[in-house]
Amino acid sequence: MKKIQMMLVGLTLIALKAQAGELPPLDLKMEPPLCKAPPSKRPRLQAERSRESKDAIKVDWYWPLVFDFNGDGWCDFAWAIPYPMNSKMESFFLEDILVLGGAREWRSPFKGGRRPWVLRIDTETWPVYNVDLTEAIMIYPKSGGAPYILGIGPDGLEYVAPGCREYVSVHRWDNEVDAFKKVDDVTRDAVITFYYSTVGQRCDRSKK
Repeated sequence: MKKIQMMLVGLTLIALKAQAGELPPLDLKMEPPLCKAPPSKRPRLQAERSRESKDAIKVDWYWPLVFDFNGDGWCDFAWAIPYPMNSKMESFFLEDILVLGGAREWRSPFKGGRRPWVLRIDTETWPVYNVDLTEAIMIYPKSGGAPYILGIGPDGLEYVAPGCREYVSVHRWDNEVDAFKKVDDVTRDAVITFYYSTVGQRCDRSKK
């Protein structure tokens, strides 16, 4: 009985900290855990079918990323494609550049849903179009699960000094929507602080 009461007190304290904008410190690491390769052949994505895509892949303008994005232990696959800088560049939805691995087969994000349903969600929270992973950095919880991803999309980094940018956005896979979701501000600050205190170097803001 006493042990249960102590647990309830602990949960209450965590809830109060969350309401106050404070969360327990995240236990993070930079090293990615191993993921298992799906047994079936990966389907070819829309982002590698056209002539422009094929040429971009040949010259490493698009390059492959093999990580466990959703934290289920199976390797997923994505094409890192720069955000379109002009109207003539190719542009894609998330399901065009990323496919999720599994124990039996590969599947599309959004639980296999397509664009009509996707466009009804808040795209600021769940990026779905022109998702740029070219400068993404992944930070992993030591307890397991999906990684935190810094720098998704064109607004993932901010110029804060001449010739120097810093990461300003953090996303994590949301199993309910089955896509990347922007984390809350407290978590974002904790992950970015961990990154710069571990391997990064912040810009000299006095030169701004």
